[in-house]
Amino acid sequence: MGMQQECRELPALEFQQLLDRCAGNLEFAERVLTRFEHQLGEELSQLEQLLGVENADELARRAHSLEGAAATVGATALQAAAADVETLAREDRLDLIASGLVDLQIEQSRFAETVAEFDKATPAGKSF
Repeated sequence: MGMQQECRELPALEFQQLLDRCAGNLEFAERVLTRFEHQLGEELSQLEQLLGVENADELARRAHSLEGAAATVGATALQAAAADVETLAREDRLDLIASGLVDLQIEQSRFAETVAEFDKATPAGKSF
């Protein structure tokens, strides 16, 4: 089974996990998600740039950071994809990292779709 198949079997977002980390504060959980979502695109761009200059050490460090941030918000599939990229970078497998970055982009899309579904399911004027 490939990395992407393994990630797709994981939830894009475990919202209850995030809510528990935020002591049940829905408004705070929403702010955390929004901030993570905004930073995610920038992080993926940085990873791509690091691959372009073949900086495996920094790529591993940044992927590790992304993995931790994803774990914090309950983005389980993104966490797993970032861990895969980190492992490849630590093993200096630059030839395989490009496909790992594609997996991260796919999981970014799944995450954004899941967050949007939460927004739609919430009555007007209320968070999530």
